[in-house]
Amino acid sequence: MNSKARILVVDDDPDLLNINSSILQSSGLEVIEAGTGNECISIAREILPDVILLDVNLPDTNDLTSVNRSSRPSPGEHVCDIDLRCRNFL
Repeated sequence: MNSKARILVVDDDPDLLNINSSILQSSGLEVIEAGTGNECISIAREILPDVILLDVNLPDTNDLTSVNRSSRPSPGEHVCDIDLRCRNFL
């Protein structure tokens, strides 16, 4: 039985996808990658990840459409949305 948390990392920027995935993998987590919102939906339905780290500015979906369409919680399960935004303040 696999006891690692399964994290789906979704970003259309290959550099950010690689950085985020590498950090999580080096922490001992199982990481699955997706480069589009539609890919996220397909993978999430298949593997049922524990966490989805999602770029909310994907060109093929808007905001949390990917999460809403891919992860319908069962009774007793919860979905948490954590919105992290980086802005250039310089």
